[in-house]
Order: sequence, then structure tokens, then C-alpha cells
Amino acid sequence: MHLAPLGGRVFDDAWNPIINNEAGVAAANALKTIVDCGPEGAMSFGPSEAANAFSNGDAAMFMDSIAFMPGFEDPERSSVAGKVGYAMHPKGVRRGSQTGGFGIAIPKNAENKEAAFLLMQWLTSKKVT
Repeated sequence: MHLAPLGGRVFDDAWNPIINNEAGVAAANALKTIVDCGPEGAMSFGPSEAANAFSNGDAAMFMDSIAFMPGFEDPERSSVAGKVGYAMHPKGVRRGSQTGGFGIAIPKNAENKEAAFLLMQWLTSKKVT
């Protein structure tokens, strides 16, 4: 999330790692600054721990998958429900994008592969996204 806005890339066009350059170091330093300002233990957080810290009001921001948003707005699970603002990641030379994500697949043993494929097409269509 921090590498792309700072002009960096993980791989070059031949898929060689190129993260250890000026942009990569700047992105690592940006992330270190964010983590240093976070709650105790933030350095070892995964997405779930970071989401819990945010939901409990122990972290000022949460940067990860949008899939966590419904939990943040659920007053039974979150002390910050109704108090969360949303913004795009800051732009440097370009926008960053969500890291990680969820994949869509059809298992080999699916009973309704054709219907699953139609749903997959609809879910990823420009009209829906």
C-alpha cells in the first residue's frame, strides 16, 4: 500500500525483485512510522489483530481489506461504530491499491459449474464493480 504511491514496485518487468531501492526503503520507513505510532504489539499484528485494535478504539486507523468495514460499523462488535471515516490511501506519484484480497474460484467438484461461472462473470463485471 505504501510502495506504489511512492513510485516503487515489488518486481521489474522480468519478475525480478526490486523492492530494495529508494522507493522500497521509503515505503518501509513510512510503514515503520505508522507502526511506531500504533498500539503496543502492533509490530506483530496480522490483519485480524489490527482490526481488533481499531474496533476497540486502540488504533487511530486501519489500512487493509474493505471486508473488515461491516464489523467496524456493527455496534455489538465495535466501539467505533458510527464514528469511522473512510478515505483513499494518500496519493504520491500514483494511487496504491488494496493489498491481498479475496479470490473467486469454482471447485472441480462443483455441482453447478455453469451457474457458478455466470455468477463469477456478474460479480466481476464493470457494471457491478
